Amino acid sequence: MRVHVPKVTNIPAESRSCLRSQVRTCVPIGGYTRVFDWLSCARFNELPEKQSNDAKAKHEGHRIRRLGKCSTVEEFWTEFKKAEKPSELQFTEAYYLMREPYDPQWEKPEHAGGGRWRLRHTECGNADYLWCELVMSAIGEKLTQLVDADNDIVGVGVSPRPSSVVIEIWTSALDFEASKTEEFAQRFNNLLPQPFYFKLVYYESFADVKKKGASK
Repeated sequence: MRVHVPKVTNIPAESRSCLRSQVRTCVPIGGYTRVFDWLSCARFNELPEKQSNDAKAKHEGHRIRRLGKCSTVEEFWTEFKKAEKPSELQFTEAYYLMREPYDPQWEKPEHAGGGRWRLRHTECGNADYLWCELVMSAIGEKLTQLVDADNDIVGVGVSPRPSSVVIEIWTSALDFEASKTEEFAQRFNNLLPQPFYFKLVYYESFADVKKKGASK
């Protein structure tokens, strides 16, 4: 079945062609291409407005704003086009694309047995491109190649920083190959049209994140 991908002028041509190849793996339902239920969210740290773009400001909690929901490629593009680019976010903000019923709050019980991969890239100018490729790999189910059959990808995120960009890949269960950081970065790069250098790559369980928070 041929899948129509709406033209989006602010997405790199190689990214649009990448999506066309990915969505063919989805299941067509009623003339649309089913990409399962994904929830698009933006995370905002609760900081005074005058501190909102201060990279050294103290983070005290966060609030979530739901941007939309997509179950088809068409719905995804509609929501994606409306959202700001990661490069337009402030340093205390982040974007997340989560599979329902999950949301980007690791404190929730549904995340208790899981964790996340975090990859830091030092070129801020590549934030928009990396985010586009990351979410397309998510809805195209290509990220499942990064985990074993007993694990699931439940969400992805991107966070702009003053001198870098951090992307996240959330898993429903622990990744028992968490120590193989270079191998994971290579396998992730294999999903991209062009490889990127990640200065820092690591996996952390949400149980460990909770312990770190409690010790502060």
